[in-house]
Amino acid sequence: MTASTELSAETTAENESRLKAAAEQGLLIDDAILLFRKIVDRMPTTTWLLETKRLVTMEPASDFDARRKADVEEELDDLRRDLRSLAVDWVSGWYARGGFYVMKDGSLGDFRHYMNDLSPEMKALAVPGPGQEIPPQTMEQIRMAMELSAPAVVIELMKNTHLVVSDAMTYALLG
Repeated sequence: MTASTELSAETTAENESRLKAAAEQGLLIDDAILLFRKIVDRMPTTTWLLETKRLVTMEPASDFDARRKADVEEELDDLRRDLRSLAVDWVSGWYARGGFYVMKDGSLGDFRHYMNDLSPEMKALAVPGPGQEIPPQTMEQIRMAMELSAPAVVIELMKNTHLVVSDAMTYALLG
């Protein structure tokens, strides 16, 4: 056995061990797929989103265009609030559970560490490590701290799970 083969076998065993531990604590791949489906179910058509984007960015030429633009902006805001609320619900649930997620390089990462690194507000909450329960009063603070970052986290997690996140979905979630 060569050194590279030994390293490969050792790495494979280590990865299998981490995957088993992650599955026991809750690997977020299945959750990312479920959330992707929920977002797709709530998404309007790509044509509607592209037309909305065009209307929102244009200067209205008439009163009719101005009213239409206002209506479309309101619908888009409602969609974004709905998707942001969905993202916050899922991300705060993942955080509370302390699960593992798949990183860009294919390795596993601790979701709580990821969120703490991403958001200074999260780090300031000093939440216990994975597998430890979070007090209920802290959960509301967590939800508020995740308000801005949750949609971006959802998109990154779905991409890391090799789901195809369209430009329309990104626009609907992030603007």
